[in-house]
Amino acid sequence: MKFDVHSSVGGTIISLGGRETNYHSILRITEHHQMLVTVYDITLDDVNQIREADYCCACIKLEEGDYFSLFDVRIREESYSVFSDQSPIKGTATLLARNAIRGSRRFSADDTFAKLSIEITDGYELIGLCPYDASSLIMDMFHHNPIHIPIDYSSIVSNISLGKISFVSYPCPCFSKDALSFGFQHQITIDLNEPTIPREFSKVLGPLTDFMSILCGEFVRINRLKLVIDTGDGRSDAYEFIGYCNYPRPSLKMLQRNDLDSADNLRIAVFKISDFSDISAALELWLNYTRKQDFLLAHESYGRILMDEDVSIVTQNRFLAAMQLIEGFVSAFHGDDTTIAEFTLQKKRIISQLQDDVDKTLVEQNLVPSGFTFRRSVELFLWEGISIFDPSKTISKTRWKAKYGSLITKIVDMRNLYTHSSNRLQHKLDIHDCTRIASICKDLYRAIMLKKMGLSDEQIKLRLSHSPAFVSYLETVFEIKLQSCDSLPKFDKDMWYFSNSEKITQ
Repeated sequence: MKFDVHSSVGGTIISLGGRETNYHSILRITEHHQMLVTVYDITLDDVNQIREADYCCACIKLEEGDYFSLFDVRIREESYSVFSDQSPIKGTATLLARNAIRGSRRFSADDTFAKLSIEITDGYELIGLCPYDASSLIMDMFHHNPIHIPIDYSSIVSNISLGKISFVSYPCPCFSKDALSFGFQHQITIDLNEPTIPREFSKVLGPLTDFMSILCGEFVRINRLKLVIDTGDGRSDAYEFIGYCNYPRPSLKMLQRNDLDSADNLRIAVFKISDFSDISAALELWLNYTRKQDFLLAHESYGRILMDEDVSIVTQNRFLAAMQLIEGFVSAFHGDDTTIAEFTLQKKRIISQLQDDVDKTLVEQNLVPSGFTFRRSVELFLWEGISIFDPSKTISKTRWKAKYGSLITKIVDMRNLYTHSSNRLQHKLDIHDCTRIASICKDLYRAIMLKKMGLSDEQIKLRLSHSPAFVSYLETVFEIKLQSCDSLPKFDKDMWYFSNSEKITQ
């Protein structure tokens, strides 16, 4: 049964809050992929039960026979017509459910799932596997010769502590009245070692989409999520999970054709799963990083920069997010630095001498390194990132600090100005300078993380040399010219003839 956004369907709520019921209802999926359910003749007791529950679930059996298992049900509206002889009180309520499983059977909040199948934003670009061999047939197409299109169903498989993750790209032919086109589809399948309940899906899927956002420098959404259940005899049933993502994103902004560059060149700037010689080791490292609180602070700040860029907002908040990214990153990866280690040791000593728990909490949350230490954090972060791109690899850290000392001072002063509202400091960077620095910090963070997870300096430079903004900002801010590399990875060669053009021209 096809059921689109905004269309309505009738059914019966057969369970609510773990109790069997029999309420006539109308279900509609909103534009934000949430479920709105209008329930008729519902009792006040059941409404109160929904309102008081921490996590309420329900199930609707549709008139066509399928089920919608609803999760995290809330009361949105309610109305009653009270008569003196009516008992119990009944009325009409509108329920809002954040998530739902749709299919031929019903599920509860305690049901666990071991296999998830997802489709993400431009997934075949991020996976980096081309199912076609177009280069061998271009000339045959030009000369109207018989053509043969080799198809490759190869995949990339990663085995990590979470389970087995398979990345697959496959062809998708499309027939129309007067045309035949060949498109791309992808699928990421996760076979979990430990089955999980719907409430915990974000703990499994969040780190994976965060990893993908590092590859492309944009938000990556899960546009479709299916729950796969083995039924025996090598067969399985798939159930659609609705509402995990409220704002699906089918394509990356950076791959949208513009007047300056074409898609075949822009896609070179996107890092791929296929770039990693050992994707299992890379993903395992990433999972370990996401378990560090300090690292999560850095990555959340990275997400704030992506959010500003996504909606094209230019404010000082983007610069401050970049500064918080630096602090979180250095705390997570340079915590053994002498200065930071000494500060941490003294902080623990002070806390150990306090008797009152409130005082301990106050010191723990508010006693942070001084501005000098923040300057050191900026130096450590920029040194680690710029070293990947600086052609003079022999420059010492002392000379490097001297070369960029004035820039670092301006960055630190601007951070202190906006953080502490100090009247003693002046604006040394305008809004455009701050925006460029935030953008370059975002990409340096990506470059450092990708290097930690196994990519070489040359691979990183090859990809980012095709990012016009990064190349421009690297030269403007750090006076480093990054030349585009002529060599192309296999995926980019295979995809060279696929662009946003509607037809091929000779």
